[in-house]
Amino acid sequence: MKKIIISAITSIILLLTACEGAPTSSDTYSENERPYIHGLISRINYGEHTLYLFGSMHAGDSSWYPLPARVMDAMSRADVFYFEYNLNDRMPPAMFFLPEDLTLAEYLPTDVYEQFVTNLEYLPFTYEQLYRLSVGHIWLLLRNRAILQSRVSHNLSIDLYVLGFANRRRIPVRGLTSTHIHASYILSFPKDVELDFLTNYFNAGRLSDGVREINLLADTYERQDENEIASFVSLQAPDENAGPFERYFFDIIATQRSVNFAQSIAHILTREQEPTTFFVTIGIAHMVGERDTSVFNVLSDKGFEIVHLFE
Repeated sequence: MKKIIISAITSIILLLTACEGAPTSSDTYSENERPYIHGLISRINYGEHTLYLFGSMHAGDSSWYPLPARVMDAMSRADVFYFEYNLNDRMPPAMFFLPEDLTLAEYLPTDVYEQFVTNLEYLPFTYEQLYRLSVGHIWLLLRNRAILQSRVSHNLSIDLYVLGFANRRRIPVRGLTSTHIHASYILSFPKDVELDFLTNYFNAGRLSDGVREINLLADTYERQDENEIASFVSLQAPDENAGPFERYFFDIIATQRSVNFAQSIAHILTREQEPTTFFVTIGIAHMVGERDTSVFNVLSDKGFEIVHLFE
């Protein structure tokens, strides 16, 4: 199921470094034409705490800004901002490289390495650029190349817009998971996942598929329809023929991380002593869906009342 490889609906962070700026609105759209990016914004009241939950896409388009008044109002009330991880932190540099100064020629089985080198002839990379990088890092480069060729941009991501708002106002920024744990998910694949990726997904055809899928995702996100987003998520579920790479992304990157985010949100609300307003931004696909692992469903099952502000 090739869609899951590049689809940002899995909410894998596309941002490797923080950005001080924020996207600006486009002059090519009138106010009535501009997409209404409410991000399925919802509120949870717990004791003296208020938490706003907002769904992002980890890339964006200038026509999406500024965000609607109800979103900006919630942001302006926040005492602290949470993201999937702290976007002001840097990823651990060592995780971007193979261990012990190995090269790909030394690290990979011979047949996988030979296919990797052959596929490089049809991709916009050279062996000299990649030979010491971790397989997760190579996946990120392929994904980022697809985004560069798509209709959306890293620099216009929803995450960066919210982060810029928080940083300019010097409001604390935190992560639902640690930066190290986040990096381990996307940069340190299990070995069978690495080999499956390099064997079956690191090629020019997948790059072209990636561009189309990112554009489709951007169109889906732009329409901001909860049911359509949930349907898009359900289509990512691997079938019985799926290999390790697809299963890892759906079972771990998408599903398990959704549960982890919900548990972190519950912990935030129940541990804070002082009355606090939180603004939490996560990939919108983590929030919705029929499965019992979506953030909305997990929090509801834990007894939190979620008030949708986008309806």
